[in-house]
Formats: sequence, structure tokens, C-alpha cells
Amino acid sequence: MAGLTELLKEIGDENLSFQTLHQSVTGAAKKRNGDTEVKFVATGIRPGDLYGRLKKTAVIVWMDADKFDAALLSLQNKAD
Repeated sequence: MAGLTELLKEIGDENLSFQTLHQSVTGAAKKRNGDTEVKFVATGIRPGDLYGRLKKTAVIVWMDADKFDAALLSLQNKAD
């Protein structure tokens, strides 16, 4: 199976939108089985996008916050 980078490249940047989950969380609760249920506000979809034939889908990618912040800063510095 292809890696995440290859998948996103195949889809193309022009067809992707980006939302940071940590800025969108409205609640979290621990479930009996040990999982964590996270509720968040999604900016990239409308409720109708989830019914019938899916119009949008998403993948959640977890990473260390420090590594995310460092990568974002590095990219911003390259753009300057």
C-alpha cells in the first residue's frame, strides 16, 4: 500500500483542504473500551456531504504537536 505522502500527491494539493483538529475540538470523552471520543467542528464539509453518496471524506493523521509546530515554522520560513 502507498504511504500517506504518495496518496496526497496523487489526489493533488488543489483538491485538498487543511484543518487543524486541535483548534476545532468542542469536546472529548473517554469511552468504556478505552477509546477517546472527540467532537469537533468541521469547516470543509456541510451536513449534506455525509448522506447518500459521500461527497467528502477525511483522514485524521496524529503527530507530536512539537513536530507539527516545528514543521509549520520551517515551511513558513522557507516562504519568506
